[in-house]
Amino acid sequence: MHELDLYVATVAVRLAAGTLSPSGSCMDLCPECLRTVENMASDELADHRVWTGQLYGLPATVIIVGCEGYWTIDPNAVGFDRPGWQAAESILDLTRIADRIRAAGHDATVEHTGGNTATLYAGPTRPNAEAGERDRYAVAAGPGWFGWARGRAYAYTDEFSIGPDRDDDDIEPGDMVSPTTEDEAVEGVLQVLRTATPR
Repeated sequence: MHELDLYVATVAVRLAAGTLSPSGSCMDLCPECLRTVENMASDELADHRVWTGQLYGLPATVIIVGCEGYWTIDPNAVGFDRPGWQAAESILDLTRIADRIRAAGHDATVEHTGGNTATLYAGPTRPNAEAGERDRYAVAAGPGWFGWARGRAYAYTDEFSIGPDRDDDDIEPGDMVSPTTEDEAVEGVLQVLRTATPR
């Protein structure tokens, strides 16, 4: 078996067994063409190696090899010696994070908040004291952006933070969480939900 095929098969088996997490990358967004699987034409999809199954109890699609041949999941973690491998710029899937927050029993939504900016809101809401302003959620996370696929939103980890949904001058530095993986983002939202009160 060709090494690339062996890598793909190894990753697929580990994903199916739940012993490998692809959470350091945006799973169904190719880091090379920045397109999601659902938004690829058939000839574009053929340039990628893709796995589909269940992760965290939710349907999942994972791009294992990008359109230019990039191995998206650390090959060193699955038995392939690649000391020079580097993770792609880390992108979070805000839509999937919101799905996981809802699966944990909390309200969550991703909304347009100006231009193509996406913001994830979670938790209970209460009316804003400012007349005509939107209701406040317990948690706000962003900024993100909307991708090619309708309704799908993403965020670069180096720009992304999670905190209580308050005015900027009402937030203390210690209120904010800056995740680098999807798992950390989900836990960050849940952590702020445990402590934050919208106001």
